[in-house]
Amino acid sequence: MQLHSPYTFSLAQYGRPAAYPALDGDRSVEVLILGTGISAALTAWELTGAGIPCLLLDKRRAATGSTAASTSLLQYEIDTPLHELAHRVGTADAERSYRLCYEAIDLLRTVCADAGAAKLFEPKHSLQLASYQTHVQPLREEFRLRRALGFDVEWLDGDELAHRFGLEKPAALWSRRAGQIDAYALAHRLLHCVTERGSAVHEDTEAVSIEHHRSGIEVRTSGGHRVRARKLVIACGYESQRYLPKAVEELFVTYALVTHPLPEPPPWQDHLLWETARPYLYSRSAAGGRLLIGGKDVRYDGRRYASGLPAKTRAILAAFGKIAPGVPVTAEQSWAGLFAGTADGLPYIGSVPEQPNTYYSLGFGGNGILFSVLGARIIAGLIARGKHPDGALFSFSR
Repeated sequence: MQLHSPYTFSLAQYGRPAAYPALDGDRSVEVLILGTGISAALTAWELTGAGIPCLLLDKRRAATGSTAASTSLLQYEIDTPLHELAHRVGTADAERSYRLCYEAIDLLRTVCADAGAAKLFEPKHSLQLASYQTHVQPLREEFRLRRALGFDVEWLDGDELAHRFGLEKPAALWSRRAGQIDAYALAHRLLHCVTERGSAVHEDTEAVSIEHHRSGIEVRTSGGHRVRARKLVIACGYESQRYLPKAVEELFVTYALVTHPLPEPPPWQDHLLWETARPYLYSRSAAGGRLLIGGKDVRYDGRRYASGLPAKTRAILAAFGKIAPGVPVTAEQSWAGLFAGTADGLPYIGSVPEQPNTYYSLGFGGNGILFSVLGARIIAGLIARGKHPDGALFSFSR
């Protein structure tokens, strides 16, 4: 599966920070992790921090799957608004899901600091813009519910939004809690740390078959080797679906660009911008006084999608110009990539009955990195102690 177009902003910035060997023989390990992207790297970080050694396999080079195309916005807001999520999963679970994501931003900041990558985490504020006048009332309901949970949010009407930020929308919800990282760079940093803790990472090694047993699992690789493990974690992103007995994801293509450096920073330089419309346009700052802007998502139909990139780039620039008419944006680089959503906007974390000793960390959705933070902690708890207080929240049985 082609997970993204060849040239992404993260790959251009960081190149190949480290190379890892292909697996060259049979292995027996405590925990085997399939994947080396941000979900797998965070899981390995949590497990090795608990003294549980891991072996990670990836059929590609490390972290060059979807993680290399991530735009890496850190928003506690789930793709399904809180008031809608409450109707889908119940008020208590909806509120708990939002609170966990709210707290996960600071958890990720701590991970970055502990891994020696504090500079990768950039704290931000967030502006969720009402795309249309008809979206104002639902957004106001979101404001009420989030304030009731104690979240640090403010309401801005259209006039105040234009006065403070120069943005042309009828209203906005301002949040203090947000951030951004580079998921590709952080994944590589975490992989380096887990190898220093005694774990192993192998690139160019595909898992071609998995046998599940009561006492563990056995994986056969593309190189003809076997890996036996007590536990297996499948964290290979959108390609994880092929291991599952039921469909849980819906694939989309998203498009993104980085602008040329702006002559001066906009008044919302320290904010993430995103809309209430679906699909929504979003923006964050990028290195060198640039902006990273994305959106114009379409359903993935299995065909090659990179050919539509020039037209989507023009459409993103035109749409952004209507939101921020005073900001001169031109594209320096653009790319496209796959991402997955779920019916309720929540991730899938945990096990399925048909596959003993196997766990999934599937951080789908617009805030998938934060879901991956939660997935790593939940799975580490399940493996180390057999339980986690939030283990049922994102389970396959919900």
